[in-house]
Amino acid sequence: GMRRGGKNYYAFDITDPENPDLMWTIEKSGDFAELGYTFSNPRVGLVRTPSGPRPAVMFAGGYDMNKDLRGSVGTDDAEGNAIYVVDAETGQLIWKARGPYSGSSGNVFEHSGLLDSIPSTLSVADTDGDGFTDRLVVGDTGGNIWRADIQGSDVSNWELTLLASVGRHDSGGLTNDRRFFHRPDLVPSKDGNGLFDAVVIGSGNRADPLDKGGTAENFTYMIKDRHTAPGSGVNAGLEHDDFGDVTSNCLQSGSCTIDLSDGWRLGLQEPGEKVLATPLTITGKVFFTSYLPHSGTGATACSPSEGAGRLYAVSLQDATAVINYDTS
Repeated sequence: GMRRGGKNYYAFDITDPENPDLMWTIEKSGDFAELGYTFSNPRVGLVRTPSGPRPAVMFAGGYDMNKDLRGSVGTDDAEGNAIYVVDAETGQLIWKARGPYSGSSGNVFEHSGLLDSIPSTLSVADTDGDGFTDRLVVGDTGGNIWRADIQGSDVSNWELTLLASVGRHDSGGLTNDRRFFHRPDLVPSKDGNGLFDAVVIGSGNRADPLDKGGTAENFTYMIKDRHTAPGSGVNAGLEHDDFGDVTSNCLQSGSCTIDLSDGWRLGLQEPGEKVLATPLTITGKVFFTSYLPHSGTGATACSPSEGAGRLYAVSLQDATAVINYDTS
């Protein structure tokens, strides 16, 4: 991709590293008319198609600079609100999901709620272990988390569903205008109610790191998607308040009980604190970093303040601390 440099994707054959060949180019036109600025790093997988198994690259629609506007809640985007599955060898479209344009048909699925651009990289998974990618998960710049089921060879049955909405579509105001720019972590897990796929994702407006347009209240979320079977996704309708608020860490002290049946939300409490990277879950521990724009040593004539950062390590199940990095 090209990030802010343009709206194309390029594929190269580098079998001979000293003589690379351009395989194909995708431009903003035709099947890819919804492309925005191509920030989404392509992911690779094998998918079933009507013509048999095919290697595929999968990426989101990209960024709409409409979301650069500051000082007001974000609005619907004109581009970037799409997800693509493309033949890795030819660059031909296999399937796409997009916003409400002119209706679903064949290998095009439309969702009325897909109104915000998606610069994030997709999280891709083979949930049943058969060697074929069957699920995609990603967040958008409107605070929505999407799930695409791409199971089976009949692409007309592939569909996109809304797992949760925790941004501007859920609640109004700048403080609730949460945006997702980075790939979520997808973690198979279980609790007392059964199996679930944990979707771990943190909010933060990467296009406005210093909050010149106002400060949103950012969170890291662990969302329990209990529709774990391939092809079983539904529009879940989960919202910000459905996730247990673990910010006070009262669970660690044993002074409270919190309903975690849908997952949890952990508030980032420093002014302007935001997540600008992908979380990583290892053996039940979630590691993620945050950026603090208003912390640091302060600016001097030759040294601007670069802010500061934090590293968190919390339990996947309830967000209690599992490693204490505060050496003071």
